[in-house]
Amino acid sequence: MEPEPFIIDLNDPADLAAKHRKAVAIVTQLERDLAEVQALERRIAQWQARAAFLASQLPEAPSEPVSAPPDRRRERNDGLNEMVTEVVNREIRPIKAKEVHAVLTAEGHDVTPSSVSNALHYAAHGAKKIQTAPGRGMYAPLAYKIEPSDATVQGATGSVAERYGARPRPDWSGGIPNVTADIGGTQERR
Repeated sequence: MEPEPFIIDLNDPADLAAKHRKAVAIVTQLERDLAEVQALERRIAQWQARAAFLASQLPEAPSEPVSAPPDRRRERNDGLNEMVTEVVNREIRPIKAKEVHAVLTAEGHDVTPSSVSNALHYAAHGAKKIQTAPGRGMYAPLAYKIEPSDATVQGATGSVAERYGARPRPDWSGGIPNVTADIGGTQERR
């Protein structure tokens, strides 16, 4: 809506008075229009709130079950689990995670040492497809029989000693042995 031209003759006092009355009437009308618009805006906001509330109360329409996308990570892990199990079973001896990683890398597989270690741990403890062997990070096929001499070092006792292959304690019954060290060209007794 284009504003109509408002021409004022500043030299005519009667025209000034008439234009003043007209300006006041326009302002009054615009203020009424503004009040109506603000009332409409409030009504719109109220109805929007009601509509949103009603929408939140509606039961959800049953949707068709969506099949989950294939988990690529699980597929990769299953493949790696099978590969490490195959390598351990092929060796028919206790083997370290480091050696399994070297075999898989030599075969052209792009695997990290930690993923191989995790897969071996899962294959031994979760899937029970291989067994742990004495020593840190050692695994063996299920068909491999672990001999007692493999499990413990002569003289070692206790589960921790068996698990980690502890060395027998030295015999200190005769006291601390004499040890000499050459420090700066002079021998000192320690």
